[in-house]
Order: sequence, then C-alpha cells, then structure tokens
Amino acid sequence: MMQLLSEGDEALSSAGKLWRMKEKKSIKSSIFKLFKLINFEETSGLRQKIKITVESIIWCFQIWSLLWVSDLSIKNWHTNMIIWEIIGYLKLDNTCSMLGIINECFYLSALLAYANFLSIAILVVTIYYSYHLPKILLSIFSATFYFWLKFLLVPSIQICSIFLKYSFLPQTTISEYENRNEIGEFIRSFPLQICTILAIAITFMLSFMQLEFSGEIRHSENKIISAKAHSKIDKHIKIFTFIFPIAYVIFAENYIRHLQILALIFSILLIRETIDLLPYFSIFCNSLIILQLYFIGFISSIFILGDFMDNSMVIIMLAVILGPLTAIFIIQFSLKLQRNFSQTIPTDLTNIESQYILEKSLRYALCSNDAGHKDQIISAFENFFIQKGFNGNKLQAIWAANYCLYTLKEESLAKVKLSKTKHIVDWSLESNYQEYLCQKNISNTCLSESSQFSDYFLQNILVKNEEKQLCINLLMFWSEITSLQPNLQKLKRKLYSIEDEILFLNMKYSQLITKFPNSKSILSLYYSYCRDIIYNAEKSTFLETKLRSIDKELTNFLGDSSKKFSLFNENAGILIISNEDSNFGEILYADQKSAEFLNLQLGSIKNDNISNFIHPYYKEKLKEDLKQFIKYSSSSEMDLTKGFFLTKNAHNLLQLEGKILLTSINGLLVAILAFKPKNVKQEIALLNEEGEIICHSNNFPRYVGKSEGLIGFDLKNLFYNSEDFRLQLNTPYHLSSLKIFLMLSYSEFYKIKIPYVVLANDSREIVMRGNNGSKQGNNEKIQATANYLSVGLLGSINSDKTNSLLYKESEILDDDLKSKMEVHRFSNDDPSKNADWGSERRGSENSVVSIGTHQKKVLSLIKSSSRSINVLHFAFVFSIIAVVAFNIIVLNHAFSNINFISDMSLPINIGKTAKNLQRFTYVSNLYVILQYSSDSITLKRMFDDIVTCLTELENTYLDITTNLNKWNYCSGEDILTGKNLYLWNIDDGIYKKSSLIETIGIFIKFVKFMQGNQILSKINSSEAAKIDDFSFWY
Repeated sequence: MMQLLSEGDEALSSAGKLWRMKEKKSIKSSIFKLFKLINFEETSGLRQKIKITVESIIWCFQIWSLLWVSDLSIKNWHTNMIIWEIIGYLKLDNTCSMLGIINECFYLSALLAYANFLSIAILVVTIYYSYHLPKILLSIFSATFYFWLKFLLVPSIQICSIFLKYSFLPQTTISEYENRNEIGEFIRSFPLQICTILAIAITFMLSFMQLEFSGEIRHSENKIISAKAHSKIDKHIKIFTFIFPIAYVIFAENYIRHLQILALIFSILLIRETIDLLPYFSIFCNSLIILQLYFIGFISSIFILGDFMDNSMVIIMLAVILGPLTAIFIIQFSLKLQRNFSQTIPTDLTNIESQYILEKSLRYALCSNDAGHKDQIISAFENFFIQKGFNGNKLQAIWAANYCLYTLKEESLAKVKLSKTKHIVDWSLESNYQEYLCQKNISNTCLSESSQFSDYFLQNILVKNEEKQLCINLLMFWSEITSLQPNLQKLKRKLYSIEDEILFLNMKYSQLITKFPNSKSILSLYYSYCRDIIYNAEKSTFLETKLRSIDKELTNFLGDSSKKFSLFNENAGILIISNEDSNFGEILYADQKSAEFLNLQLGSIKNDNISNFIHPYYKEKLKEDLKQFIKYSSSSEMDLTKGFFLTKNAHNLLQLEGKILLTSINGLLVAILAFKPKNVKQEIALLNEEGEIICHSNNFPRYVGKSEGLIGFDLKNLFYNSEDFRLQLNTPYHLSSLKIFLMLSYSEFYKIKIPYVVLANDSREIVMRGNNGSKQGNNEKIQATANYLSVGLLGSINSDKTNSLLYKESEILDDDLKSKMEVHRFSNDDPSKNADWGSERRGSENSVVSIGTHQKKVLSLIKSSSRSINVLHFAFVFSIIAVVAFNIIVLNHAFSNINFISDMSLPINIGKTAKNLQRFTYVSNLYVILQYSSDSITLKRMFDDIVTCLTELENTYLDITTNLNKWNYCSGEDILTGKNLYLWNIDDGIYKKSSLIETIGIFIKFVKFMQGNQILSKINSSEAAKIDDFSFWY
C-alpha cells in the first residue's frame, strides 16, 4: 500500500508539471467549441447536433463574406486614396472638403471591417485559453462576436459596397474653394488610435447590453441564456443574414443594384412582421431588430437613389449625414409604436382582428408592467361577453388573464392563463425574456412565497448536485492518480473541473446563505462542505454559532409570516408535474423524500405520469378537475390538507396531505406538489360510490382479519352492525383481537368527493415500513447523491455538467470506485454526525485510501497550479493587448491620411519639416492626375509646389546632416536611413521604405519623366530652369 501511495505521489507531481504545459488543441475541436459557444443552446441529442452543424456552416459563410469584404476594402485602399489626396491637394474643384469627409467615411467603413476582424481574433484567442479564462469573460467575448455578426454584418457589407462602387468617381464639381480640405484635416487630426479604442469599447458595451437583456450568466455553463425574438422573426432574420452576404460576394460585381433592391423589399416585409409581433417574446430584442431592419432599408434606399441619379455625392452624403439622424428617428418611432399597443383598445370584439389587437395590448401590458387602459379593456370584454356569452369563448383565457393581472395582482397566474391562448397566436413562454424578468423581480421583492420557494428549491438542488459531482471528480482523480499508468490528459481535465466546481460552490453557498439565512439544510450542507471537502472549516467557525441557534429555533426559511406554506420545507416530498398539453401529468422531478413516502425507488417515479399513481376509477375525473382548476382558479395555490391518495397498485394505497402551486419555471408550465404522509397511525381503504373497496393500504387486510381478496369487497360485510355502518362513526370495533377506530370520510379534490374508510390503531403505535417491509427509523440518513434533477425535461438548469449527473452509477463507476464513493456521502439531517467524518477516516489505519491526505494533496496541486493559471491569464491579457496594438499599428499606417511618416515616431521639434514631407508625398504622385488635366495654370501651380517641396527637402537634408544632435529620438537617422519614411516607388508601383536620398532620387526621376513627356513645355522656360538648381542631386 505504501508503494502504491508513493507511486501516486510521483504521478501527482508529474501530473502537476505536465498540466502546466500548454497543449495545442486541434482546429476541429476549436471550431466546434466556437460554434457551440455562439449558439447558446444545448447540444445533446442527434437533432441538436444536426442543428449545430447547419448553423455552424451558416456562421462560416458569414465570417468568410465578412473577411472577403474587408480584404476587398484594403485592396482598393491605395488607389482610392491616391486619387482623393491628389485632387484635394491640387484644389481642382470644390469637392475637396467633401472629399475629406468621404475619406474619413471610407476610413470608418474599413475600421468597421477591422473591428469585426478584431472581434474574431479575440474570440479565437479566447477559445485557445478557454480552460483558463474566467467564465464571465468567455461569455462576454462570445456575446460580442454574436452581436457583431447578427446585427452589424449586413449593414457593414452594405456600407462597404457603397464606397467600393462610388469612391472612385466623385462627380459633383462647384467653383474653386480655397480652404483645402479643412474638414478632412480636422477629422484626420483626431488620433485614430483613440477611435480604435472607442470602437472596441463600444463593442464591449454592446456585449454587456446583450448580456443584460438576455438573462443571467450561469457560472457553471460557459454560455448565455440569450433573449430571443419571436421564433418566426428569428428564423427569417437568420435566413436574411445568411443569404445576403453570400449573394453579395457572388453577385456584387454585376448585380449590386438588384441586391440592394431585394434588401429593401425584404427589410420592409420583416419590419411589418416584427411590428405586428412586437409584444411577443422579448420586446427589447424585437425593437432591436426593428432598428436594424430600418437601418438596412435606409442604406438600401440611399444606395438606389444615388445609383438612379448617377451622383455619388448624393449617396455618400446621405449615408454620412442622415444615417445617425435616421437612427435617432427610428428609435423614437419604435418607442411611440410600443406605447400605441397599450393605448389601442378596440370597442367591438366581434371580429377576429379586434380580438387579436386586444390580445396584443394585454401581452404588451404583461411584458412592460404597464396597466394601460384597464377600465377600457374590462368594459370591452363585458360588452362582448354580454353579446356572445362567456362559456366556450376563445377570449375566456384572455379575460381570465386580465382579471388575474389587474384585479388579483397575480402576474404569474396571468401568464398561466394566457398560455392557453396559443390557438389564437403562435406564441410560447419558452425562452421568454419577460418571463425571466418576472421571476427575477418576484424573487427579489418576495411578492410570492411560491416563486421564492421555487427559486430556493432549484438552487438548493443545483448545489447538491454540484457537490456530488465534486466528490465524484475528486474520487475519479485519485483513482486515476493511483493507477499504474495514469492518463495525464484525464488528470488535467479533472483538475479543471475540480477547480471550477469549488469556485462555483463557494459562490452559490454565499448567495444561498445570504438569501435564505434561516435554512438549516443549506447551513449544514455548507458546514459539511467546508469541513469535509475543501478543508476550510477554520474560516467557517461563524457557522457553528448560527447552527446552534437554528437548532433551537425550528423555523423554516420562509419565516413566521408564511405559515400557510409550512409544508414547503426540507421535510416534505417534492414532485414537479408538467401541466403542458403535450405531456400533461408527467413527473419532471422527484426527490428522495417523495420516494420514501411512496415506498418506491426514485428511478421508478421520475418520467412517470402522475395519473399512474391515481386509481383508474377516479383518474379521468381528477385529470379533468385539475384542468378546470388551472382554467378557472383565481389563485395559484391549492390546499390538499384534507388528504389525497397516491398508489402504484391496488394494495399500496397512501394517504397524503400537501399543497399544489401553479407556476412556470423557465417557460414550462408546471405544478409543484409538496406532500407528506397525513397520518402514519392509520390504515385506509378507498371506496367507490357503491361502498366497495377498490384500493387499500398494505396492512389494511391484517387489521380486518383478511389475508387477501378485499378488492371489490363490500365494506359493510366486514362489520356486525352493518345496517348502522354510516351512522356509527368513530366507534371502537374489535377486529382480529385488535381494538381499532372506524371512520368514514371524504377527500375533496376541487369538486369531487372521494369516500374512504380509516382504521386507526387504538394503541397509537407508529408504523412506518419501507420497501422490504421492515421498520425504519425516522433518522435514516438521506444520501446527498440520491437527488437527481431531470434538467432535460425541466429546462431550469441547462448545464452539460449537470446533465452528466443523469446516469446510473453502475454504468460508469467500477466496484472499487463505488466503494470509495461511500466515503463522500454525508447526512443532511444530522450535521453533528459529520463532525468526525474526516477524522474517523484519517484515523483508520486499515483504510485503503486516506481520503483526508488525498484531498490535501489534490488541493495542494490545485494551489500550485493556480500560479500557472495566473501565468496563462497574463498570457491571455498580453495576447489581447498584442492584437489591439497590431490593429492600432495597421490602422495608423492605413488610415491616417496615408500618413506614411508615422506621427508617433516623429519628435515634436520636426514641426514644419514633417508637414512639408507630408506635402511631398502628395506631390510625388502627381503623374496620376496628369491624364485628367492639361491646363497650364494648374500645371504652373503644381510646378511651384514642386520647387517649394524640393527646397524644403534640401534644407531638411542639410539640417539633418550638419546638426544630427538636434534631431533627438533618432528621428533624423530614421529619415536618413528610410526607417520611417514610406513613399511611392514609380518603378515598382508600390509604397515602400525609402531614405531621404532615395526619395529625392525618385522625385528627380519623376521630373525627368515630366521632361521626357514634354510636360514642362507648357510652363515658362525661365521657371523650368529652376529645376537645374537641383542638379547636384543626380
């Protein structure tokens, strides 16, 4: 054994070293993880995997089209800028100021493409370091990428298409304007680096908005439960954002006008559809789609208008100036449109259109918490029901929802009522952001104890399952460590899981203790967790005092103000039953207590139907009455204190008492049943209307002296004075040498009365029997690992990690590991018994594995590995900074005026010389404009500028060579050696680094080119002779 432990220590040490080594992941797995992140949906099941694959292909095409547009923008960059800057410098017409704006607009369009590319790069880096990132950062980057592609892809492609088509031929010319490019120079004076940082900041701000309006970030899921628009709109938007970019890439060369016309038509149709369905699902998401579609339609309109007028100034100026104004107008228009929903109250409800308008008004009032015109709505309903009658009318559910919302102030019940109107409009509660807001607000303000209990119940179950998974991972980790050939890849994954689960449990326990300070179960669980799992009990000594006080005060978490909910505590069995029409009565969840009370195995209860636990004689009646209760009840709760019966067979009848709560959990309409045995001192038999026994409890035959054959037996035949049977209630009878009490009563479930007979033992002996028929103590331990949550059906906790809990231990764990797992099970009911749990195990010399030592070693490895994680976090941050810095450098060279001399590298004392060098870059490209004009006055002005620039260059060269010490920051040497000077090379036709000497040589070649083409013959010969003064440069 000692040799085995020694080998385990060595393996643990080597695992710690190898775990810190960065391991490259395959492209296939990275891409799959990327699309799993941005999809925000479950990937379990063949159907979901097919959906993921199809959407992944769509995202790939969208990314490809985006990068294609970005690449096309850069390819046309230099040609555009050469023409614009030469025209602007030569002051050929008054388009100069406009061209300055056009320049900057194209800068911004390319900046948009670069920002998209930057978000992709950040996401790739995020995926690479996904194991080492805080989950919130991973969610933010995923939401960033999702937001860009979903809402900005099509508008950015449209804007790029505008500039790619019209940026070459500015056609509007006016009289000469002397102040050259003032606006353009003002815009260019603003550092583009700041613009880049602002673009990134805006991206993150939009991401946070996406997170805020889409629900909460679940720490354990690495994903976001995103708000959705109406399913019909969402599908059409996906089709549009997929088809348009691909069509643009394929047909933009020859059919760009037709594409914009199709975009305009499609945006108009979608706007109309979205406005019509605005109150359904998330109002924010639908409003955002309206804004996006209006913007797409506006860009298409100005594109078509400019193309029709054959005037690029029209389209570019409309896009630049009217774009932001239109966005503001659209926002105000959509807000006014939303207000109209709550103000439009039809008076005549006889036609379907009026009923539809009224339903939309109600839904908007539910979503926006706006009472609207309550009196008008009620009056319209009353007039309609007087004319058409109430029963069987389709508007009955809408009326009930109004009544619950405005009169009873029951928002949750109003949504339940309204869910029954799906036949009027295709609408569902699933993925509804407003439903999330409702639950969140109710939970925060404690408006409803039922919702508070639902939140407590689900969070408690989540914590228990996570703690169980942590125990399993610790044991699996140690089992792998102590094996002869440990798999280091498995060890690394287990360590990641252990670290995440410890962080998650610390956070969840902190939240639950703060929110439910009186819950004894949570405090005892946390105390055991601190002491037995993470060895941090010394930091949790404050819990001991609190636990003692809680032991004295047997109060539940709801407090004294809600005694009517006393059944909802940790001692009650819980069943969550579906109330959806598709699976009405299906048991979505059952806890261990309910299995104990029903004397059944937990696995046999879940996924069964509650109707199978009701005797067939009353099954249909009870089912119909439950539906009637949901339909007509004015309360979301129903007391079952008179008792109700559940049975799996005719010989195992149980009488229970409890309470039913109607609510919706993440859009799923459910009934939460909390129950416990009504009286364990009694044996009961269920009767039909004729008084015959149709079902009875286990010991009922023994009480009446029969071994079997009681089903269908007339109860009156069992007693001597059967004639007075119904009159002699609570009269003692001697049956089979037992003195019992006989009582006939009725259990009332809504409107049905169910007769049953009770035989109570006179000695009041408590009889509690399990599955094997033996007596069980009330202090039987409840294992934490017995609580399973059917998350796939419930839809409350969409976690792959939690879904992995839905297994049978025998299918995954071997016998040795199962025996080890018993060590990690502890009692919820008796925390004191857990106090010596770790010490007993550590003190046992015969223990195969000293679990305390193992936990310490695992935790020491985690702590030592945390330093490596910090290094990886630093590497991630550094990579992000590197990506941003790279983009800043590229943008600085590509966007700043074709500023081929970097402003950041030149010292301030260059002053006028640097400006002249910039002017020289304009003049050095004059050969491009010669084909446009042969006017002698224009050429003379050009020539004057050439001479001025040459003079400045000569003075700069002499100043650098004679006074190099004055040119600090090495800028003088940089200019002499060509390190930071980028000029056009006539020979190669490209921009490249050139020294000052090389640049002047290139310029002289240009002069020769002008002379060889007899360009200077149009200028006065005396002026042309000035060129000879620079002959020493040859």
